[in-house]
Amino acid sequence: MDKTFGKRGKVTTGLPSRVFAADAARAPNGGAYVAANTGPAGVNLQGGRLVVLRYDRRGRLTRNFGKRGIATLSLPQGPATVGGMAVQPDGRLVLVGSIGGMHQDLLVVRLTRSGKLDGSFADSGVQTADFGSSYEGGADVAVQPDGSVVVAGSTGTTFPASGPVGEGFVARYRSNGSVDTQFGGGGTVILRGPAGGYFDAQALALLGDGSILVGGNSGVVSGDSNLAAVALLRSNGTPDPRLGPAGITYPGLGNGILRDLVLDRRSGRVYLAGSALSQRGGGVRFFLMALEPDLSRDESFGKFGAVESVMSGGAQGLANSAVVDGRGRILLGGTAFVSTSPRPRGSFALARFLPTGKLDKAFGHRGWVHTFFGKGWNVARALLLQSRRRLLAVGNNASAETTETGPAVTLARYRLGR
Repeated sequence: MDKTFGKRGKVTTGLPSRVFAADAARAPNGGAYVAANTGPAGVNLQGGRLVVLRYDRRGRLTRNFGKRGIATLSLPQGPATVGGMAVQPDGRLVLVGSIGGMHQDLLVVRLTRSGKLDGSFADSGVQTADFGSSYEGGADVAVQPDGSVVVAGSTGTTFPASGPVGEGFVARYRSNGSVDTQFGGGGTVILRGPAGGYFDAQALALLGDGSILVGGNSGVVSGDSNLAAVALLRSNGTPDPRLGPAGITYPGLGNGILRDLVLDRRSGRVYLAGSALSQRGGGVRFFLMALEPDLSRDESFGKFGAVESVMSGGAQGLANSAVVDGRGRILLGGTAFVSTSPRPRGSFALARFLPTGKLDKAFGHRGWVHTFFGKGWNVARALLLQSRRRLLAVGNNASAETTETGPAVTLARYRLGR
């Protein structure tokens, strides 16, 4: 643990309502932003108010952002959830998610550096979109060099917690929040899975040539398996024909869930991170797959291009986020738990893999780090490299494994060494 951060490396910030922490991004001077939303107990379906917290490099809430470091937004369009966040070069923040009650629309919000709604973006800082389904939600966001905002998400007739939602999408907005009608079909590109199937978009990355890479889950709704799906769009939103007419490839995951996609800009590799049913002894394990720059499987990584973790003590793991450090090592973050325990507890769980796919035994305890914040279910939802030697994990504490919201936002920072 980095003992210069918070209390012996950990920070817990309680809020008046239960909270779902979704993403993290760099703040000036070594600090961090955390994007979250309040929500009901149980599952994160209809959300509540958007919350952004800003911490300094020592883990203290900053006083010049929001109200004593916390910006809380009640939007007139209804309760909101957050899926992803990005910071523009000028310091303004862009959040994406969904908004509404039983009918939810895509939500894009921009905040000023002080945590207020940015009146120069869309309608008083808020842009929404309805693609004709009962649910539209943004899962990830990136800002292009010209200030355009690119959003990846999913749309369909069911909420995400109820199962596959239907189709994925990529939407682009100009720097003023208006729809970029020159992108795809009037500002939006729909990503469809196989015939009779679905595409659940989870993450995106911008390539150096302006192309847009999207990772998600796909499969047939009536089937019992799930496949990783990767889509590649040209800068104008048209599918890249190198991946077929639809610009989509299915590198395989097998009874798993993809949660993040990360690009190693030095090697050009793409990593798909998530969880899968273990082929060795059952249970759920961290899963990591490597793709070549042409998005084919990198057979030199692990076993046939993929690795699954095996924790000690019969623990299982769900991975939510991934980052690549300056030496090409891949860090995964999520939660670890023992399902046979009479009183299940979950910990922040981190693992580091070498570029060969082997677990890095020099990291933590034989490749693993587990961090508890007291009783309950501790889930790391986002990883953030604050420097070459500082890694921040952000999530929340919940009362049980069946809840997505909890009473507090939790952060832990680690010293990575060399």
